[in-house]
Amino acid sequence: MTHSDPRIDEFIDKAVDRTKDALMIIDCLPQVDPAKLEKLKNVLAKKIRDKAEKEASFIQMPQSDDGTTLGFCFVAFPKKADAEEVVRRLNNLKFDKNHVLRTNMFTEWDRIKDTPETYSNPSLEMDKFNEEALYEYLCDPTAREQYFIRHAVPGRGDDHTMGIYWNDYQVTSATDLQPSDIMKKVYDKSNWTKLFAAWSPLGTYLVTFTEKGINLWGGKEWTKMGQFSHNEVQKIDWSPKEKYLITCSSELIVWDVQLGKKIRRFQVPYTGDQQWPFKWSHDEQFLAKLSTDNILLYDLEQGMKLYQPDPERTTTIYKPGIKSLEWSPTENYFCYWVPEANNTPARVTLVEVETVIREGQPKGYKFNTIAQRNLYKIEDIRMTWHPQGDFLACKVQRKNKSSYISAYELFRIRHKDVAVETIELQDTVVAFSFEPKGHRFALIHGPSDVKLNVSFYTMGAVKSGEVRLLKTFHNKQVNHIYWSPKGKYLLLAGMKQPFNGNCLEFWNADELELINTTSHFMCSNANWDASGRFITTFVSQHFHQMENGFKIWTFQGKLAVEKKIEKFYQFMWRPRPPTLVTDKDMRQIVKNKKNWEKKFAEEEVRILKKDEIERKERMSKMFGEYKHRVAEIRKAFKDHAAQRRKLQASTGVNFEFENRTIKSEELIDTKEVKVQ
Repeated sequence: MTHSDPRIDEFIDKAVDRTKDALMIIDCLPQVDPAKLEKLKNVLAKKIRDKAEKEASFIQMPQSDDGTTLGFCFVAFPKKADAEEVVRRLNNLKFDKNHVLRTNMFTEWDRIKDTPETYSNPSLEMDKFNEEALYEYLCDPTAREQYFIRHAVPGRGDDHTMGIYWNDYQVTSATDLQPSDIMKKVYDKSNWTKLFAAWSPLGTYLVTFTEKGINLWGGKEWTKMGQFSHNEVQKIDWSPKEKYLITCSSELIVWDVQLGKKIRRFQVPYTGDQQWPFKWSHDEQFLAKLSTDNILLYDLEQGMKLYQPDPERTTTIYKPGIKSLEWSPTENYFCYWVPEANNTPARVTLVEVETVIREGQPKGYKFNTIAQRNLYKIEDIRMTWHPQGDFLACKVQRKNKSSYISAYELFRIRHKDVAVETIELQDTVVAFSFEPKGHRFALIHGPSDVKLNVSFYTMGAVKSGEVRLLKTFHNKQVNHIYWSPKGKYLLLAGMKQPFNGNCLEFWNADELELINTTSHFMCSNANWDASGRFITTFVSQHFHQMENGFKIWTFQGKLAVEKKIEKFYQFMWRPRPPTLVTDKDMRQIVKNKKNWEKKFAEEEVRILKKDEIERKERMSKMFGEYKHRVAEIRKAFKDHAAQRRKLQASTGVNFEFENRTIKSEELIDTKEVKVQ
């Protein structure tokens, strides 16, 4: 409401009945004469009933001296929640061909009208919001990685603790290292989170859950950086650059993270076994929502406004039967698929979102189909993007008698015509994964869950290559693929049923070489650190009651840390933002690798010497404390000699110690030897 009539306060006094909490304001209404006032009120009341299913307690329309309404009104409801719901439902509603409603809670207008004319900087704890403090962990001189672990506290019921640690495994030639030598604690706290904990995508924040919402923590002192009130949150979904966040409970709320402000609510019933309906574009410009037969595209640059090519239809793209949608991780492309229907084949479609700017008109978008694939007799399609957006893989599943067989449709995105190639497999595919920062992918497939093979393929050159099988390794007891985030190295793991962590294979994909084979019994999860130097396997209490704990391995399969913890729940490496090192700089670093190796070898020797000195100092200090304690005990024994003698005289018991040396001989064995 932008009106500045001096009599507004008078209208407010008449409209507000004791409380302002359940009162709202509707602006941009038609201005009518007194004869049409009641009709306007009735039309507005009907809109409220139809759109929000709420009944207003009263509608007060301020009027000018001649009785003409001023174009806004106050509407009261029995409950605050009713007023908030009507504000959401009626905002931006087309009232007639010339009027679009704008709605606000009265409390919001009351807050804004008291804004002072002169701006003054808010008084914030600047250290708390210091951006440099948020990223201080990235400046570690030895480039260590952080992680958190969460586990129960023995003997304290449901209490649990979370700890944040540095991985201090820096010297590969060191021996006899204990977990305490490698796990350098940064911070810990009891009962920090209720449900679980998670890092934000770039590692800036740690997210914890409470009954009343979620909290964000960060900085050197792990200060609370944000609080988002939303009861019983079960799931969160970050945008790629951490600007926005979705919290999910009985409803879904989209937040602006830096402002701590709600942008939009969705009354979408969601359970964990459903497909997540929201997908972020790589640049956070769009949030796509998948609904029945529709793609709804919300423009975050325009206040999360739904983009409607046709103003008469509340949708962006109408696609009957649409099943799933995935955004490219690097461009504003998205792919979706629809199943077969009415003699029409199933179809995978790749769409480019093009921005259209016309003079004198608001910004619009054009949806260009850049590739399409028709498919027949399919049961399901799973779409997977290459981490750098160079390729798109569509797993096509078909039923063959009592089993399923799979094929892959591979889209070469950088090819001028987006070439599509096909791999036909007569097996069920258990796992598929693209190599990050590379051109390969790995498949685990076989006729059953226990008879499995591992195949490595290459896509060849990004623009003009051809898909080619590199090699297949038969009879492997693995069912999960974990590529290093830097590519080249990967872990093939046999997890959960039927393998239960009995097989962990560390591979070098460049040489197609098995580096090491080991195991972690009952292993249920694995994840790499951001550097690609270490990977953790762990047994969570959520999956197994016994053998809880974790192991940290080097990329070569060497065990760095093993820690068994009763009722162990979570392990998660802290992510890092994208590197600022360019590909050109990286090639130069690799070129000068020998110089770096010499420098690192010298640094390793220095650290070893430093650690040895520190170890000797610790041992010396402990031995000194031991000698001091022995001296105290001996002095106390000597000081109490008179008391002991007195007690001995009265009881007849000798309290003194005597040192006696007793010599004894015992024949153990005899043996006869003839001497010539």
